[in-house]
Amino acid sequence: MSPNALQDILQEPSFGSAKETVNNLPVVELAHCLSDIDYRKRVLAFRLLEKEPAIEVFEHLHPDQQADLVQDMENPEAIQLLAAMDPDDRVQLIEELPAKITKRLIAGLDPEARESVNTLLNYPERSAGRIMSPRYIVVRSQATAEEAFS
Repeated sequence: MSPNALQDILQEPSFGSAKETVNNLPVVELAHCLSDIDYRKRVLAFRLLEKEPAIEVFEHLHPDQQADLVQDMENPEAIQLLAAMDPDDRVQLIEELPAKITKRLIAGLDPEARESVNTLLNYPERSAGRIMSPRYIVVRSQATAEEAFS
């Protein structure tokens, strides 16, 4: 689908068909289309998405576009998206947002997510620590692949 076709669908007076269309497009294709359409239409299309596709599409957007969407959304919607992201991606997005919005969003996260964000934010900008993921597993060097996956 082209960005122009998506904008045309979002012009319709009834959003039922637009909602069905955006929820049935492949995630990468929709993210690409959203990147190339008017900001207000991007927000509208994003709000028409169901929860799971919205999270996937959001992760495919450029951090600047993510920040724009978060600033325009209601607090619970934005917190839900932020909580679903990997910690390192969460920090990258937070760096793009104004401080006022950042504080509000971090305060709305559950304690574990808030702690991981604050831990990463304590590292200097552009350092390995700032972009690393705190999610990891430990496997003994003698472990078999089967043992590692169990």
